[in-house]
This record gives sequence, structure tokens and C-alpha cells, in this order.
Amino acid sequence: PICVAPGAIPGGGFQDDFTTLANQIPMRRTGTPVDVANVVLALLDQRISGYVTGETVSVDGGLALFNWIPAPT
Repeated sequence: PICVAPGAIPGGGFQDDFTTLANQIPMRRTGTPVDVANVVLALLDQRISGYVTGETVSVDGGLALFNWIPAPT
């Protein structure tokens, strides 16, 4: 099994001030549903991920590098 873990995706149930949050993400932007979908499609392609198992793939623009999201104010 493989798990896809999306980061800050506006409109995906994650509610926050996305301008402020985007400045804290290493890629300096929030993600899009297309960003997540592209990873899922790649993982479904056996030529790309045929030997991948037991992994969680973060699609978060590098936010997991810091391992935190500031608490809302």
C-alpha cells in the first residue's frame, strides 16, 4: 500500500490564511488538486512505481521539512 499525504490545498477542507501559509512553505505557494492528482497518477503507473510499497508520499511543497504548521491566531 502507498499513502498520498496532501499538504495545504485551498478548497480541500484546509481552512487558513493561505497568503500567510504560502510564505511558510519552501515552494512559496499552496498546492492545487492537480499537484496531488499528478502524484497519484504517477503512483498508479507500474512503470514508475512498480517496486514502491509501504510509503507515504507527501505532496506539500516541502512543508514537511519543517514538520510543523503554526497554530492559527
